[in-house]
Amino acid sequence: MTAADIQVPGGIKKSKWKVIVVHHSAAPNATPQGMHRYHRDIRKWANGLGYHFVIGNGVKYPDGKLYVGPRWRSQLTGAHCAARAGRYLGVRRPSNYFNEHGIGICLIGNFETAQPTPKQMETLRDLICVLSRHASVDASQVFGHGEVTHRTACPGRNLNMPGLRRIVLAAIQNPSGGAAKQAAAK
Repeated sequence: MTAADIQVPGGIKKSKWKVIVVHHSAAPNATPQGMHRYHRDIRKWANGLGYHFVIGNGVKYPDGKLYVGPRWRSQLTGAHCAARAGRYLGVRRPSNYFNEHGIGICLIGNFETAQPTPKQMETLRDLICVLSRHASVDASQVFGHGEVTHRTACPGRNLNMPGLRRIVLAAIQNPSGGAAKQAAAK
């Protein structure tokens, strides 16, 4: 994956994005297109797919393949992490902060019962590194959906968020990959 994969017409609105919120689809056979239809037709969200990015697991969408959603291309607010105004992660946040300022990334799969694939984790790490550089989101501001709201197990117990943050930070500090591989082994 390269930065060209996530560029948008008119550029990335750097001042808009403050956090990254990681999700799982909770269904191993999901597709970005199916999630879009569900969000548009059943949830009645005007812009459809609530996430900015989706990463495939190889079941019905290629393993590790990055889908760039229309919300990202248009730099639209997400619909992936509703939260009332309050104190989150030690900081007072206004209502809907994590949708308005959070980049939503969904990995296809149910990580309560299965592990993310190595390719999914590689794509996720690389995507977060690119977003950190180009959207100015600090690696320390990457959270799992449940870490934010405490109302869901998303992204599942088998997606280690502290480990992901370590891997991303190592990859940012050493773009050649050596540190990222060492952090992944810990």
